[in-house]
Amino acid sequence: MIRHSINFDYRSGVEAKDLTGIIQTEHLKPIEAEVLRISEALQAIRHEVLSTKVHEEEMRETNDSTNARVTYFSYFSVFISLTLGVWQIVHLKNYFLEKKLI
Repeated sequence: MIRHSINFDYRSGVEAKDLTGIIQTEHLKPIEAEVLRISEALQAIRHEVLSTKVHEEEMRETNDSTNARVTYFSYFSVFISLTLGVWQIVHLKNYFLEKKLI
C-alpha cells in the first residue's frame, strides 16, 4: 500500500504577493525589500481597519433603527393598554348604571 501526502501552503493578502520580480527589476537591497514588504502590510492593515469602520457604522445604523422601532412599538402598546382600560371602565360604569346596581 502506497501512502501519499499532500501539503498546502495557503497564503492570503500581503503574504501571498510575490515581490521577487519587483526586487530584481529595481535592484533593491534587502533592507529596501523589507521596507517594501512592511509598507504593503501596513496598507493591507489600513484597508482592513477602514472596512471594519464602515461595517461598524452600518451595524450602528441598524441598531439605532431597531431601537427606534422598539420604542415606537412600546409607546403604541402603552397607548392601546390605557385606551382599553378607560373604555372598560366607562363600559362597566354604564352597564351598572343601566342595571341600577350603582
